[in-house]
Amino acid sequence: MSGIVKKMNPETTNAFPDPNTLHFMSTNHPMFDLLNVRYITRMPDVPPPDPSQFTQVRGAEMNVFENRRAVGAAWVTGKTEAVDSLEAFIDRISSTGFDPKSTALLEGAPLELDASSAASPISITSWSPHRITADCTSNGRGLAVFSEIAFPGWKAAVNDKVTPILTTDYILRGVPVPSGKSTIVMEYKPTSYRLGLFLTGCSAMG
Repeated sequence: MSGIVKKMNPETTNAFPDPNTLHFMSTNHPMFDLLNVRYITRMPDVPPPDPSQFTQVRGAEMNVFENRRAVGAAWVTGKTEAVDSLEAFIDRISSTGFDPKSTALLEGAPLELDASSAASPISITSWSPHRITADCTSNGRGLAVFSEIAFPGWKAAVNDKVTPILTTDYILRGVPVPSGKSTIVMEYKPTSYRLGLFLTGCSAMG
């Protein structure tokens, strides 16, 4: 987010001078939508955000606005582009007219997807800190993107088949899905956890 703030204001040398609170000069950036930021607050004496994107839902000591452009917990895209660095990612996502919901950015070679898969229905059926399941009905080979951080240790299966999780849009999780109905399961299974179970089992056997 520091790089995005500096992209929005090139004169900024320290994006977040306050170590306790992150203040943004603008919330009109696709990254907020990708992170599914649904609500923002502003002090009453601060001008409201862009009404074409935000709707005020509450006014009190802090005014609360809903971001109608938030992409949701998961979506399916039928197009990918390759980026080779954080700078390239920030440049592309910040470019005029870029739609983060229709195009996913990947490091390395882009995937061959069916454009018809874009906006295919997908829904989260269960969510916990260590396990997420989703049902998807794709119109073609697509990429299911989750508004979840691509932290090491997460594993995925599509229709009970192990499937790689692709780091998408630099920080999110993407899972390729075939045409038709699919059930996606993502579980947090870090190596340290499996090693701990193994050592515990060995200790019990001893």
